[in-house]
Amino acid sequence: MNEGEKTLSDQAKATRLIDVAKEVGMSRAAVARVLLGTGAGRVRVSEASSKKIREAAKRLNYEPNEAARQLKGKGRKTLAVVILDNAPPVVFDRICAMEKRAWEKGYEIILCRFPYQTEDFITRLSNRKFDGLIVMDRISKAQTLEKSNHEFEGIPTVFHSYAVATDDDYGVIPDVYEGTRIAAQHLADIGRKRIALVSLGMVNRIKAWRDSMIANNLPADESLCLSVLYYRHRLNEQIAEKIIKEFVINQKVDALLVENDYWAARILQCLKSHDIRVPEDVAIVGYNNLDFSEFLVPALTTIDEDNEALGTALVDQLLLLIEGNKVENRQIKIQPKLIIRKSTS
Repeated sequence: MNEGEKTLSDQAKATRLIDVAKEVGMSRAAVARVLLGTGAGRVRVSEASSKKIREAAKRLNYEPNEAARQLKGKGRKTLAVVILDNAPPVVFDRICAMEKRAWEKGYEIILCRFPYQTEDFITRLSNRKFDGLIVMDRISKAQTLEKSNHEFEGIPTVFHSYAVATDDDYGVIPDVYEGTRIAAQHLADIGRKRIALVSLGMVNRIKAWRDSMIANNLPADESLCLSVLYYRHRLNEQIAEKIIKEFVINQKVDALLVENDYWAARILQCLKSHDIRVPEDVAIVGYNNLDFSEFLVPALTTIDEDNEALGTALVDQLLLLIEGNKVENRQIKIQPKLIIRKSTS
């Protein structure tokens, strides 16, 4: 260890309240009065001494013990975030952004994971103490079957993406139509003539692909659009082989726009086994810009939905509701961006 460096344990010892007290030569009660706000009416500290304490705390990188503050009723407030057990990996990047934003605003995040359509979830969740709720997916039957979020009435709640059920819901939505459109347009711009869409069959994604094909005078018939159900995150090898056979071999497709980066990685693997070159023979575009996408061979062109902006907007929207402030826009769309790599160039 170099001189002047400290271990984590050394740093923890250096930032205790008692060490600040020793540094300034005052009582622990006086330091606690200034830094924690305790002892009001019993402990008095002059302005000069308060300044000296704050300067020492800053110099020693002192931060209040959060558990102690909570015991005194001064802890951070809590936001609950609900996700499905099988939430896609990209959701966790958004949760990281949410946690960062919440902390900046004096809140902490508790994560609640539930199996799909848990009927008693509202009852179970309401027994927990939290200030507001962020719902990351459709987690109840009413959301799915009735297209309603009435179960959440009375709870400050913001919905993410497809959890938004009506125009009245507060929500933050990645613009999947725009993401699909710019991906398809990129493929058209680089001269691809037969562009196929392989997705979970979401209406806005199919519409964006078809609109782009029509706008570029390219084939937009149903034979070039494949909906693959029940493989939300990863394709198995059999489905990937089917995609290659139906599109690349039989229909001479020269570009594939696929549901996500995991699907794209599997298809890339199968294309290599058939000695089909990417991007020379077939260009491929993924979705979500997951960490591994730039390390594939070739590196994957993909769509980045701006997880930082999504997570931040979800927390900011919820805090407006919790604090009773006016919400100008009930539903916020976050714009994606195209990340061009070697799978299309």
